[in-house]
Amino acid sequence: MTQDLNTSRRSFLKGGAVIAAPLAVAMPSAVLARDTREQDLAALEDERTIAGLRDTWLRHVNNGAFVEARAMMPSTAACRLDDGICSISADQSAAPGALTIAEDRQTAAQQIHCQVAMETALEKDCTLALMAHAQGTGVVRRQEKQSLQLSFARGEAGWAISEASLAPA
Repeated sequence: MTQDLNTSRRSFLKGGAVIAAPLAVAMPSAVLARDTREQDLAALEDERTIAGLRDTWLRHVNNGAFVEARAMMPSTAACRLDDGICSISADQSAAPGALTIAEDRQTAAQQIHCQVAMETALEKDCTLALMAHAQGTGVVRRQEKQSLQLSFARGEAGWAISEASLAPA
C-alpha cells in the first residue's frame, strides 16, 4: 500500500497557481472599485466644501455684509449684483439647482432659482417722497424671481467663488 507521493516544487507551484487564479482575476476589479470609491469620496468632499462656501456667501449677502461677501471672491468685478439687494432666498416652487463639477475638479458651476428682495430709494423730488424719507421709509421694496449663477474655481487655497451674477428667471 505504498503510494508514490511525488511532491516536488513543480507540483506545489501548480497547485498554488490553481488556487491563486481566481484571486488574480478579482484583483483588478478590487483596485478599480477602490479608485471609484476614492473618486466618489473626493467628489462628495468637493460638493460639501462648495455648499459651505455658497451658504456662507449667501449669509453675508442676506445680512447686508457685502464687503465680506465680495472679500470671498478673487475679484470685486466678479460679483455682479445690484446695489439694492436686501436678500436672496431659494425659490421653493422651483427645482433645486444642481451643482456641476468639471471632470478635472478645477471648476464648478451652479444655477439657483431664487426670490430676490430689492430696495430702491425714492428720489426727493415731491412732497410724498420727502414725507417718506422723513418717516424713515423712503424706499420702494419689491421681490423678483431671478436666477443666481455661481461659478467656483479651485486655487492653491482651495475652492473659491469666482463669479456671481443674477439674471431674470
